[in-house]
Amino acid sequence: GLWGHFHGWIWFFARGKKRAEGTTRWMATFFKRSQQRFPRKGVVIYPEGTRTTLPQGLPLKPGGLVAAHSLGWPVQVVITTNKERVMSERTLSLGFGVQVTTAVSAPLWPQDYATPDDFIAAVGSAWSTTWAQAYGANGASVPRPRPLLPGAVVRAGAAA
Repeated sequence: GLWGHFHGWIWFFARGKKRAEGTTRWMATFFKRSQQRFPRKGVVIYPEGTRTTLPQGLPLKPGGLVAAHSLGWPVQVVITTNKERVMSERTLSLGFGVQVTTAVSAPLWPQDYATPDDFIAAVGSAWSTTWAQAYGANGASVPRPRPLLPGAVVRAGAAA
């Protein structure tokens, strides 16, 4: 935790705290200030407000997305299946040989959307589409013949 914080990998903040300037404005300021210390690193946000082990996504919370829109930061949806089978914090267990599938949306650029609400709607649509790509129509993990990540390549020697 602390090593990650001091190297810019983890940003800590108090959730649920009332902010005089409003939570969304505070969050945008916090993101900008934190990112300035480590400008080459991106930000991972769980827009559902939490990680979930459910087989479907939770409704997206708008705060982080409004902050991204106000900062002009692009959003890219990344959905990976079976994460809880690889490592479960709840049961303190690790899985080996677990097949995961990752689907990644195209980047969504805030300047392409007039309002934060339009941006949030586009992210929500990309979220649903990307979730369906990762899990398939029946909610099961789908083996992929090639990577879906933009620009990804299969490593030499890796199973195709």
